[in-house]
Amino acid sequence: RPLASQMWPLVLLMVVLCCPSTNWVMAGVLPYPILPGILDQLLYVGGTFLVFFMVDRSSRCIECKPMPHILSTASIVLYTFQVVFITIFLQLLKSMVKHDIGSTSRDDGQRTVVLILTLSVLTSIAAVAVHMVFWRRLGRAGGSQQQLHIHLTGRNAA
Repeated sequence: RPLASQMWPLVLLMVVLCCPSTNWVMAGVLPYPILPGILDQLLYVGGTFLVFFMVDRSSRCIECKPMPHILSTASIVLYTFQVVFITIFLQLLKSMVKHDIGSTSRDDGQRTVVLILTLSVLTSIAAVAVHMVFWRRLGRAGGSQQQLHIHLTGRNAA
């Protein structure tokens, strides 16, 4: 029997214990932070798993629909290449980043973070869209229609 569903105050206590208090430790990148202490690292991992279980449990109350194939593939591309995208966009936007987090700036760099995240998401979606268009044109050039349909939708038509 699920313990957290029946003892929800315990989950609130765990959320408070496992959530980081601030994000001022800027070592590493947000999905993979390099935190200073072992306890900090364990709490971060515990909080991550706790969020997974909370989302999974809350999703059981609603009917889920499949995600469009382009978005599911783009999410895998983004997860795999996020550090590459972040590095590329940091280099391309170096002057804006230096201005946002420089000693004379009053900003905390949040504008840059949102912009780079947005560019990374759009780049992954664009890469998948280009890939799908390539496969669609390849299908017209003599590929199997069934293989093309499986590749574009992620589902077998038969």
